[in-house]
Amino acid sequence: MDNALLVDLQVGPKLRISPLEIAIAYKLYLGSDKDFDDAAHIYTIFKNTLDTAKLKSFLIELSVNKAVIKRVLGEI
Repeated sequence: MDNALLVDLQVGPKLRISPLEIAIAYKLYLGSDKDFDDAAHIYTIFKNTLDTAKLKSFLIELSVNKAVIKRVLGEI
């Protein structure tokens, strides 16, 4: 929760969500085909707004295989 983002939906309380960089790294860490598809989808949609240094840091922290990263996300 240290890295949580607050999302204001304008109705009701604000929601805490994990940063997209963590979500992508975690999906790659989980390793199912569905998780890889999810990670690729999130990465593709938000590629221009992601903090790539933070993403790389989370990938290293979770020991995600470099071949998996390259296959799913390409060069980051």
